[in-house]
Amino acid sequence: MAVELVLFTVGGVQRFLAESRKTVDIAGASLVFRRLVIAAASEVQEALRTHTEPIGLIFPPAAALAANEGVTNKIAFLAPAGLGAELARRAQKVAEETWRDHVRDAYAGSRGDVPDTPGLPDISWVSVPGDEGEDHTALWERAQAAMTARRRSRVFTAQAWQRVRLCQQSAAVPAAPAPRTSARRERRELLSAAGWTKRAAGNQQYPPGRRFPATTVVASAAYRARLLHAAAADSTVADRLRSPVGVLSALVDDRHAHAAGTEAPPGLEPLTDRLGTAVYPDLWTVAEGRDLLPEDAEPEAVARGAAAARDIAAIAQQAGVAGLSSYYAVVVQDLDRLGLRMSGLGLAAQRSASATLTELGRAQRRLSETREYLGVPVYAGGDDFFAFVPAAHALELAGALRQEVDRQLAGTPLAGATASTAVVFAHFGAPLQQVVSTAQEALAAAKDAPGADGRDRDAVTVVAVRRGGERARTVLPWTVAGRSAVELLRAVAPDAAAGALSAALASSVERDAAELDALSQRGFRDVAEDEMRRRVARQGGGPAVAAASTALGAAERAEGPQHAFRPARAMLVARFLAQECR
Repeated sequence: MAVELVLFTVGGVQRFLAESRKTVDIAGASLVFRRLVIAAASEVQEALRTHTEPIGLIFPPAAALAANEGVTNKIAFLAPAGLGAELARRAQKVAEETWRDHVRDAYAGSRGDVPDTPGLPDISWVSVPGDEGEDHTALWERAQAAMTARRRSRVFTAQAWQRVRLCQQSAAVPAAPAPRTSARRERRELLSAAGWTKRAAGNQQYPPGRRFPATTVVASAAYRARLLHAAAADSTVADRLRSPVGVLSALVDDRHAHAAGTEAPPGLEPLTDRLGTAVYPDLWTVAEGRDLLPEDAEPEAVARGAAAARDIAAIAQQAGVAGLSSYYAVVVQDLDRLGLRMSGLGLAAQRSASATLTELGRAQRRLSETREYLGVPVYAGGDDFFAFVPAAHALELAGALRQEVDRQLAGTPLAGATASTAVVFAHFGAPLQQVVSTAQEALAAAKDAPGADGRDRDAVTVVAVRRGGERARTVLPWTVAGRSAVELLRAVAPDAAAGALSAALASSVERDAAELDALSQRGFRDVAEDEMRRRVARQGGGPAVAAASTALGAAERAEGPQHAFRPARAMLVARFLAQECR
């Protein structure tokens, strides 16, 4: 049977995600692109439903369309000869109409025409005919080569703007008037029409009165969950909390979709979803407190809110609840060399792999949302995963996601595929665009940085971004000396209060990092490792800590020559974990 293989992609996804000022922007961007792909793929599926195999979708699978999840920005399908290009054009039209519907929804009721969004959506497709009896892998390779050529052949539409203000997130396009659907406090932001569109989409996916969690809400989730757990275990703690929780609840109405992961005793329900930001005493200032309050709030409301938040913090401390962290994390994962693996599969195996990837995304989403991790997944489908996670749980979630890859892919055409991950810790006040861009770059480092054995990928990059900028970074293979990189990083985290290890070790090793590395480069690795063991012992660590620190130093993949010994990178990250990831 003569067929045509069509590859269809919506481009610019990562850039559109990164060009976000708020978490809701990222959620909206992901949602909009997912809807574009589902609408386009559904058009193809409906057009080909009367045809028999091999005609039909390759990915996403039909189950993903029905579930409205588990799709990437790509579509692939086999069409009868002569029909591929026509169906691709129809899919493109449907995707473009879906995008325009989102823009119209964002600007519903606003004055003037619906604004243009130059360059969006960025859709490319190719249709490649297959000869009778041609091997599917050969057809796939020709289609991929054609798509690469198509993406390199950029088509630009001329735009002329005069006396405009540029978008704060994407300086290539002008800022557009804020639509009436935007919140009043947001209307001074300089966003493009596309930026307002993803903001509106992110807000509209939740029922009235609820919204996508802000970075403060994610950062406080572990603290609030521990506080509720303590209250459930001790009625005295619950009784003491009810008054300040009631004060904050009466002052703010900040409902988020992200709960604290545990049931609340009576009277403490606001800690699960309404007080994610309000529990920070430092945010109850005259300048920032207004954002927590209705516009008609009384002048003394800020002082009352600050006092209530301080009372909650004092009760938590007395109950032995770990302190409130100002840090959250972005966790990003991507399967390694998936395109190459898919290219080597036959048609039936590709369709099986597509279904497997959909189930993997579903399983990882469920995993991230459990009480153990309290994650807020933005997207999970195909080979990609992105979530906001409380700092205390992010590293462990990353490790669990990597294990889930092995479990879900076992016994499938993708068995043995690996995944690389980035975990970026950031203060909730850090610019979100910078954090997401750092996560994307850190994921690329996990994939590209080679180890001393010459291998790359199947790695994790952990980055700590403090308010003043990036402070620590390590790139490690997921397995180090037969143990998980997460396990080893936790093993070397200082805990001087428990007599385990002093935080001064990281500073000592950082100061003399060049000398330790030079010893290894000159063939004296044993001397460098002995010195590392001596320093660990001097700062209170035992043999297990020393073994973990030397293993991490030898496995470090961050930039530098082979055969290097760089324990400082992991030790600095471990110190950050101990200090901020509560």
